[in-house]
Amino acid sequence: MRFKRLISLVLVAIFITSGLAFANEVTFVVNDQTVDHGDMIVLVNGKLYGCVAEFAQRYGAETEWFENAGLAVVKYGEKYISFKLNATEVIVDNETLTMDAPSITVENRVYAPIHFLIEQFSGNFVWNEQTLTLSLQSEGYTVDNDSIMIPTYTEEDVLWLARIVDVEAGGGSPEQMLAVANVVLNRVKSDSFPGSVYDVIYQEGKYKQFPPAHKESFLVLEPKASSILAAKKALNGENNVEGCLYFNNRPFSGKGDDLYKVIDGEYFYQ
Repeated sequence: MRFKRLISLVLVAIFITSGLAFANEVTFVVNDQTVDHGDMIVLVNGKLYGCVAEFAQRYGAETEWFENAGLAVVKYGEKYISFKLNATEVIVDNETLTMDAPSITVENRVYAPIHFLIEQFSGNFVWNEQTLTLSLQSEGYTVDNDSIMIPTYTEEDVLWLARIVDVEAGGGSPEQMLAVANVVLNRVKSDSFPGSVYDVIYQEGKYKQFPPAHKESFLVLEPKASSILAAKKALNGENNVEGCLYFNNRPFSGKGDDLYKVIDGEYFYQ
């Protein structure tokens, strides 16, 4: 049963969208299968949240909204779990529990810290902050066959791509970081370059583009969250530089006709 929405619901929580990572950046793996979770899982300022109603539904629970009380109440077997808007307190049956972060609202739906949700249902999970991947092992969670995805990239791809974004554009805008990530992926797709993210980054010779990758510190670099987001956006098909294969912090001599755009002082070439 889906979360009941009432047109007259007035949201009391203020949600800062700049800190939000939606579905295509957070990878969800359930019982070793990657699944499309839509917008059931969001990342807000480093905190992972799950949509209460959608998450409960996967465990066979029902959720109802009580407007007067401002409560989303989940019935899971004989257990009742009551989430109040923008509050850390949750009533489980007759006991009041405290979450480590308040519930939030996104597009008229209540979200709660996902580790609390899993504790109330069943399962064990691992959150890989480097690759923004949530892995859940649970016999109670139901996966629709049509939501199962065939991954087109690995966690290693995310990490290497995020690292090169971090060293090449970590201080730039999200647009510049996304552009750098896409130059790498455009090379992977091109017959003129190696066929993997790792090999493109470490390519030598006349096509060498990424000198920072050859520093010893690059091998252990932990990329910032913004670099990981840019990498995952690019890996999921978001491209703001079309087929560009080169970039530089000053114009390339003799390649003026190939210039595609300049982003934050960085020149991107076809």
